[in-house]
Amino acid sequence: MLPILILFLYPFCWFRKLLNHLPGHWYILHTFVDSFQGCYKDGTEGTRDCRWFASLFFLIRLFLIVLGAFTLTLMFFVLGSIILVMVIMIVQPFKENVRHYSTINANFLLLLTIGFVNITAIQISRLLKPELVSVSITFISVSCILGLLYIPAIFIHHIGLHRCWSYTTTPIRKLRAWRQGYKLL
Repeated sequence: MLPILILFLYPFCWFRKLLNHLPGHWYILHTFVDSFQGCYKDGTEGTRDCRWFASLFFLIRLFLIVLGAFTLTLMFFVLGSIILVMVIMIVQPFKENVRHYSTINANFLLLLTIGFVNITAIQISRLLKPELVSVSITFISVSCILGLLYIPAIFIHHIGLHRCWSYTTTPIRKLRAWRQGYKLL
């Protein structure tokens, strides 16, 4: 709970001044906090300060994991994930240059929620009428869940590989164009 409290209080000026008066290496704490809060809006570009969202997001995820582990039904986890996705989409706490993180994060949470709803529906229907749910329906639904999870991951992986490849080949193209006397736009 202490890291969550530090993440929550660090954006406030009075907390940073308090850390300056403490003996020790408080700048190490700054690198720790910046690794979590670096992608959130800090209020310098005419936006509101959303660095507190890092601790809230971490706390809500921890709460959802504990709630999903200790309850018999997964509907609390599903509803909590939907609320978290809605908060991310409404607040949009990420900076402009990393805005795609919020979209990817929200999409993965939605896909997990869809998967848990599907698994819960299969379990409920299996309990109510076991003769209606066959092995093939279960296999198809599990395949759909895995497809919903892995297709975006493979897509993001290919985008990352393409960017790495284009980053490494761009200097070679510029050098070839310079040797031939062309300007590369």
